[in-house]
Amino acid sequence: MHAPSYAPESLSGFSSAGCQLVLFSTGVGNSFNNHIAPSIKFSANPDACKKLSEQLDFKCSDVFHEKTSLENSSKDLWKLIKDVCSGSLTWGEVLNESSEVFSRIDRSL
Repeated sequence: MHAPSYAPESLSGFSSAGCQLVLFSTGVGNSFNNHIAPSIKFSANPDACKKLSEQLDFKCSDVFHEKTSLENSSKDLWKLIKDVCSGSLTWGEVLNESSEVFSRIDRSL
């Protein structure tokens, strides 16, 4: 996709182009949600997991600390993905947060 790398612009573009679900990993705590497609936010950064406990849908810092395996955490994430695709709400949807950003690239009419 011809789009900027700034998360809200890029992910808004993916969603408006037909993306049905956003998997958004954040290391430093960037919080992105949009109303176009559900956004599952996750992190393995222990600091971000503490700071964003009410915003992250999936915390996998236990993998970072070697308290659980990547394989087990992946299975848990896959279950969450299936739940959200079946109608479970993400934190962004529960909190009614939205950060859609659309930028023009190239010519416009």
